[in-house]
Formats: sequence, structure tokens, C-alpha cells
Amino acid sequence: MRSFDRSLLVASFALFCASLAGIVTLALDAKAAKLLFDQRAVFAIATAIILFFAVRVPAANAARALRYGWLAALPIPARSTRSTLLLATTVFGAMVLACLAIGLAGLGVGLGRSAYFAVLLPSCVGVTIACLGLGGIALRAWHRPMAMPATRGVRVPLLSLAWLEHRELPYLVAWQNRECAQQWRMGGGAKPIGAVLLLFPGAPSQWQLFGLIVMALVVAWHRCMMQSSLWVAERAAALGHQWTLPKAFVRNALLRLPLAGSVAAAAVLFALLQAVQPPLLAVASVALILVLASPITFVRLAACLRKNAF
Repeated sequence: MRSFDRSLLVASFALFCASLAGIVTLALDAKAAKLLFDQRAVFAIATAIILFFAVRVPAANAARALRYGWLAALPIPARSTRSTLLLATTVFGAMVLACLAIGLAGLGVGLGRSAYFAVLLPSCVGVTIACLGLGGIALRAWHRPMAMPATRGVRVPLLSLAWLEHRELPYLVAWQNRECAQQWRMGGGAKPIGAVLLLFPGAPSQWQLFGLIVMALVVAWHRCMMQSSLWVAERAAALGHQWTLPKAFVRNALLRLPLAGSVAAAAVLFALLQAVQPPLLAVASVALILVLASPITFVRLAACLRKNAF
């Protein structure tokens, strides 16, 4: 937060609020709302699983940084740092629950206030369980430091994406691709997918709910891809001062993977949404979902490219 200037912070907050407001105005389809109401326990469990696997590695990294990083040299009692970890986990859970409550506000239009709270309360329990697990992961990393597992193949992407590489800087796309693969696999990889799919029986009536889970996974992958692109862009900005190549080459190389990944994610989400919504509404929903997934990362990436004249 302190690395942000005021304009960045205001832009991120405004983008986030606009996305939530847009989702509230797009009331859920009556059929989808009824399905969500009938399967509210499964929805809550799936939310907890995806949230836990998406944030467990950052929680452990934050605990190790506070305990064994340069922050450990600060004159702060250890109990204060542990309580800070637990407080941060609690605040994070409250923020996720608030966003979920606002995002589900369209459910009250289709089924009424009682149905809205009937879906929100199990989701609150699921988010609480996930945050308790994240707190346990952070405390375990605090007491038992361990290096990131150097699993064989964890940095090897499934696809090489050589067709995306820039002619002058062919290695920036590969760097982004490897970083995205590592973050995705360290965040759980196929584990949340398998855990969520085990919740559903094989009845044909569950395909719509299966589509919701696929949408969540696509949004999670898009967020991971944007964060890895931001990480590479910030380090490329530090290295770019020593390069003699034009800035336009660096900018074009850094934007190829985010643009291609966003187009692919938008295509998958549009194919899933147009089954229950008109095409124009599906397009608007896709744009809002992708922006809402990582608004701060999106603003920071744009600011990094602008600040360094890429």
C-alpha cells in the first residue's frame, strides 16, 4: 500500500467499486439463482477450497518474511508479529466475505431476502474455515521455516508459447510463462479442481453448477497470469535501464502474454455465460468478471508500463 501513490490507490479503489456496482446491477438469472440456492452448501465448500488453495502460499511467504526476513531485525516483539498475521488473516476474510455479499446481491432480486441470507450464511462459514486454515499455515511457517519445494517440473509450463515470443526479446514471454506456471502450481494446481469436483455427483442436472466452478478456475488462472506478468514487468523495468533496445520492444514483449491470456479467458467465460444470458449481457459480464478478479494488479501493471515509458 505504501508503494502506491495517491492516484494509483484512488484508481484501484474506483475500479473495484465500479466492478462491484456493475455486478450488483446484473441480477442473476432466475434459473441460476435457484440452482445456487439449492446447492448453497456445495457453493460454500467450493468457495472455501478455492480461497484456501489460492492464498496459502502467500500466507506462508508473509509469515517467513516477518519471522526470518529483514523485518525480523526490527525491535518488535514476536507475539506482536504473530498477532499481526492472525489479524491480517481475519481482515482478509472479512474483505472476501464483503465482496461475496455484494456480488451475491443480485440473488435477492430473484428469490428474495431470505434466500440471499440462506446462501450468504453457509458462504460465511466456508470463508471462515478457509481463513482459519490460512492462519494455521502462516503459524506453521512461522515456527517451522522451510524453503519452497523445488519440485521437478514446477517451473516447466505446459505449453511453450513460442509463437508469442517477440523477435527482439524472445525470453520475456518465456519468463512470464514460467512464473505463471510456478505460481499456479504452488497455489494448488489440480488440487482445488479435484477437491471441488469430488463434491458433485455425476447427474446431468449438475452441469450448470460445474460451469460455475470452471468459471471460478478460469478467473483464478487469469488473476495468476496477471500477477506473474506484473512481477516480470517490475523486474524488467529494473533491468531495462541497462538495455539499448527501444522501449517499444520491451512494451510489446511484456504485453503479449497478458493480452493473449485475457482473450483466452474471455472466450471461455463468454462460452459459459451465453448459455444462460443474452450475448450482449454475457460480454458485459465477462468484462466485469475479468476486471474484478484483479483490479489492483491491473492498475499496477498499467502504471508500471507508463512509469517506465514502456
